[in-house]
Formats: sequence, C-alpha cells, structure tokens
Amino acid sequence: MRYEALINVIVEEVNDEKLQGFVSDAIMGEKGRFIMVALKRSSMLRLWTLRLAFLIMLWTIVVQLRGFGDMLTPSMFNTHSASSLPHHRIYENNGYVMVSSNGGLNQMRAGICDMVTIARYLNVTLILPQLDNTSFWNDH
Repeated sequence: MRYEALINVIVEEVNDEKLQGFVSDAIMGEKGRFIMVALKRSSMLRLWTLRLAFLIMLWTIVVQLRGFGDMLTPSMFNTHSASSLPHHRIYENNGYVMVSSNGGLNQMRAGICDMVTIARYLNVTLILPQLDNTSFWNDH
C-alpha cells in the first residue's frame, strides 16, 4: 500500500508530458527507437529526393528558356552563326574523274551509281577506264 501511495505522489508531481515520454520510452524500448530512426532516415531520404528532383526540373526549365531566347533574338545580335554555310573551298578542277570498278555485277552497278553521284556533286565528267571482267565473266 505504501508503494502505491508513493507512486501516486510521484505521478502527481511529474507533469503529464514527461510521464508520457517516460512511459512510451519504456514501452517502445529498442524496437521503437529503431523504428523512429528508420522513419527519420526515410523522411530525410524523401526530402533529398525532392530537392534533387526540383533542381533537375529547374535546370531543365533554364536550358529550355535559353534555347527559346536564342531562337527569338534577331540574327544581327547573334555572335555565333550556327546556320552559316561552310567556307567556299578553292580547288583545282581539271574536269574529270577516273575510277575503276571491280566485283560482281551488282557491286559494280552500285559503285557506278555512287561514282555518278560524286561526279555530279563535284561537277566533273566521269570516266570509267576499266571494269573488272575476270571476277564474273569466266566463259570464253
């Protein structure tokens, strides 16, 4: 009986928050502390994840706006010209290209088509001095 009276006196003198904290610590023990630490770590991880996502979105918006701003600025204010033509090359053109072709009939046909395209691009006359006839014409 004396023990219960002593506990009642102590409980009445201690305010409720301290008593509840003491009781909850006693009840929860190590498992409760571990759970609280895990929840704290989880919330910190979520917070850092949100911060990282926010920074990525912010930089994406900045990059998009910069590209949009470059597109809207007049061309006379641009210091660099990405759409300019390459410099005109100076080369000697004697007017023709000599090539040779070998392989099977289909390979030679594809090679000749490529050569015609290149000759037309270079504005020269295409001369085919030799076609390899030993690789596919074996009949005499």
